[in-house]
Amino acid sequence: GATAGVFGNATGGRLGAILGAFAHGLLITFLPVFLLPVLGSLGFSNTTFSDTDFGVIGITLGYMAQYLSKDVIMIVISGIFGGLVAYNYIAKEPVTKDE
Repeated sequence: GATAGVFGNATGGRLGAILGAFAHGLLITFLPVFLLPVLGSLGFSNTTFSDTDFGVIGITLGYMAQYLSKDVIMIVISGIFGGLVAYNYIAKEPVTKDE
């Protein structure tokens, strides 16, 4: 919650720090609860970590594994990764001092 508090303070002051840390605390508490049922289909039953990235990605991949084949999931992940790499190589117009 400390990182959420720092970013919340920078953008929303004391109230942002309090609400950011509180929201992050709720996420790291309840995301693993929603993650446990879907990890069984991936072969990792009763395995979880209290990180929001593990929870969100795990829930997403778990539900994808229930409805899609492994090949389709790999194509989707590769497409997302390829899109991010391509986005970094697209030339952006330089910002001038007049703007």
